[in-house]
Amino acid sequence: MIRVVLIGAGGRMGQEVMRSSQEFPDLKIVGGVERKDHQDFGRRYYSLESFSGRFDCAVDFSTPEATISSLSFLVKEEKPVVIGTTGFDAKTQKGIEHAALKIPIFLSPNMAYGMNLLIDWIPAVLKNLPDFDIEMIEIHHKYKKDAPSGTVRRIIDRIKTVRPELKKISGRSGPTGPRRRDEIGVFALRGGDVYGVHKLYLLGPGEEITITHRASSRSAFAFGALRAVRFITLQKPGLYAMEDLIQWAP
Repeated sequence: MIRVVLIGAGGRMGQEVMRSSQEFPDLKIVGGVERKDHQDFGRRYYSLESFSGRFDCAVDFSTPEATISSLSFLVKEEKPVVIGTTGFDAKTQKGIEHAALKIPIFLSPNMAYGMNLLIDWIPAVLKNLPDFDIEMIEIHHKYKKDAPSGTVRRIIDRIKTVRPELKKISGRSGPTGPRRRDEIGVFALRGGDVYGVHKLYLLGPGEEITITHRASSRSAFAFGALRAVRFITLQKPGLYAMEDLIQWAP
């Protein structure tokens, strides 16, 4: 039995991970962590330090600031962590990479299996479409705090392995002139309770290819995170991603 402590347990993803964990008989959520000003702190949720010695792995769906704060304790406890938090800047990303020298860290902005298989497939497609323009639209619920999504940033990183000259353009307005060949137009929509929609447009002369991934439930992300727990608890210190999990257990 793998004992899991859930950081950000009171949030939407934290609640979904809690529900989905019932489908994983080899995992047990032993407690939830929230900030001290949370209305249920001290009743349902507690500090991470209060679980010292009582867990085997942490799952983190919180905020970049909370993630970095938690990492120092996890390094001290020598415990692995699965991080689904998004919105990291260069400084916090370096903090994660530094911690990964001492503990196993699984980091993915999108835990859905299908989305990650699609991301890995994109470069192979683009190699055969060198003259196609690339545009993206992503849609998320109105409470999402970062834009574009971490998934979009990862897609762009993969695209640049084939088309390194491309530069991200966040929307367009006014007299922009003709589209440049080195652009990737990215448009972020926010509203309602959309779990996540990502559309990749490949636009060529006389034809168009549209690739869409639509998350119909947060359970897609929760299941990915819980599968990652099984994986990361067996690893040595280092920084791991969804492609490592897919190769380990397709």
